[in-house]
Amino acid sequence: MQFRRSRDELVGYVDSDFGGNLDMRRSPTCYIFTIGGCGISWKTSLQATVTLSTTEAEYMVISEACKEAILA
Repeated sequence: MQFRRSRDELVGYVDSDFGGNLDMRRSPTCYIFTIGGCGISWKTSLQATVTLSTTEAEYMVISEACKEAILA
């Protein structure tokens, strides 16, 4: 999923893999922000909580990425 903050050309991408870690039942997630095609901030990790659906896993990573975009 992609979102933009047009004021300064900040572009963010997020992804999540629901239940991708079968041992811990956690979803691997990542996000990256770019300006002019150059990566300026990124994070990849397992989500802190167990989610019940792909939608919930995506919502959680989007929430974290939006918090990062506000601070960027």
